[in-house]
Amino acid sequence: MRSFGCALVIRLFCLAASLAASAQTFKTLARFKSGNDPAYVTLAQDRDGNLWGTTEYGGYGTVFRVTPTGGLSNVINFDGFDGSYPLAGLVLGRDNNLYGVTPYGGSNSPDGPGVVFKVSPSGVLTVLHNFDGPDGFYAQGALVQATDGNFYGTTKLGGTITCVVSNCGTIFKITPNGTLTVLYQFDFTHGGDPAAGLVRRVGTGNRW
Repeated sequence: MRSFGCALVIRLFCLAASLAASAQTFKTLARFKSGNDPAYVTLAQDRDGNLWGTTEYGGYGTVFRVTPTGGLSNVINFDGFDGSYPLAGLVLGRDNNLYGVTPYGGSNSPDGPGVVFKVSPSGVLTVLHNFDGPDGFYAQGALVQATDGNFYGTTKLGGTITCVVSNCGTIFKITPNGTLTVLYQFDFTHGGDPAAGLVRRVGTGNRW
């Protein structure tokens, strides 16, 4: 059902600007082992300068952390029932926890509709919501936190409106405590199968 990425060695680059000469240098911070390919995502930086990201594979996928000096560690190894094969990056919340989604997994099966999860700075994973299909399926876009403190995102599939082959996807809101509300269901006429997350317009509150 899924194909493995072709990249076996992925590099994380740190860009350092030289104030004296305005030069740019690149430094390899960490190398991943074969089979632990990172998902194609933007990294999140916490308040201590660590970089956080996800790998799609390596079992059911991982959450990893890279220190400013290049120390790489797997913080979370998904087991399928707490999420599978994350495709989206993480977002740092105002509470200093990291939030993310997986397109598969959940309480029913590693092949379930996916989850919304939280990871604490110390590496504790909490599943905030298990998608059930009608409220969304296959979340692959990163979350965004709005001025109201809630997180907003999309699911590529799910909902209750049928498109050509499957249901058309949703836009949802979830509180930091895990209460999820479906805000919109795509109907194909007005779009469908959203693959990306949302972007909040600066200075417009919760408008997208």
